[in-house]
Amino acid sequence: MRALVTGAAGFIGSNLVPELLKLGHSVLVLDNFSNSRRQNLPSSPGVTICKGDVTVYDDVVNAVKQSDVVFHMAGQLGNVLSMERPQTNLITNVVGTINLLQACHERNLKQIVFSSSSAIFGETKYIPVDEAHPKDPMSPYGLSKYAAEQYCLILGAEYGLRVACLRYFNVYGVLQHFNPYGNVLPIFAEKVMAGEPLTIYGDGEQTRDFIEVSDIVRANILAMQCEANGVFNIGTGVATTVNQLAKIVIEAADKDVEIKYAPARSGEVQDSVATIAKASKELDFQPSVSINEGVRNYIACFNSTN
Repeated sequence: MRALVTGAAGFIGSNLVPELLKLGHSVLVLDNFSNSRRQNLPSSPGVTICKGDVTVYDDVVNAVKQSDVVFHMAGQLGNVLSMERPQTNLITNVVGTINLLQACHERNLKQIVFSSSSAIFGETKYIPVDEAHPKDPMSPYGLSKYAAEQYCLILGAEYGLRVACLRYFNVYGVLQHFNPYGNVLPIFAEKVMAGEPLTIYGDGEQTRDFIEVSDIVRANILAMQCEANGVFNIGTGVATTVNQLAKIVIEAADKDVEIKYAPARSGEVQDSVATIAKASKELDFQPSVSINEGVRNYIACFNSTN
């Protein structure tokens, strides 16, 4: 089977591709490489690179017609960045997804696994967050992911497509590169390894559900294998404060650096932790990597991948 992975040279996609190859699938990469690294992808006869953009319909059609299943990971990431570039966020995350859905319909392709985000929930009304939690995104990024989800569900039903929308919580791990708009772990690692102070926005007691990328990859493959349809929270169910994360990073790096605090940033929620009962029941998904183990692994390979 040939799997199309959009945004495959990005963080999660570049972890997914080798696992698909191990399972005996060939992989078609659709990526514009604007915010990703071609060298993240394995050099393998099973990988075909199609440079293109999900916002360009002809590029999407060309990729989909060569594929049997789609993992849709391309998109503009980051709550803060989306505040600065809302139009780009809308076009990439929503229009790109609609292009993919329509192309899959034309090709009569039946399975899509879509990378969504816990950012759709906004400030939590209760913890842990289940799939039915109210949707109140606080940034254009969260709004775009929620809109893309709705297009997936509505058009999926109309077109006869099975679409599994996987709502990732805070993903981290190998091949996640430093980006000032990105996840907090690479930012902390970059500073710690340089011996510089860590800056925490707010009081640091905000909680996150940090999930290691190998668990995210496994959730994607399980969704494909069971031909899942609908929405699923993908996290660990364990809350970690940003203060705790900072201490774990400092300990893993064996560095002595200062922690500084700055005013909280707009578009970022206070608390977020998932319940994964639905994914456990329907996908047979259970996370396997603890935050301490995952951070140690990340720090150990940080210098070779950044």
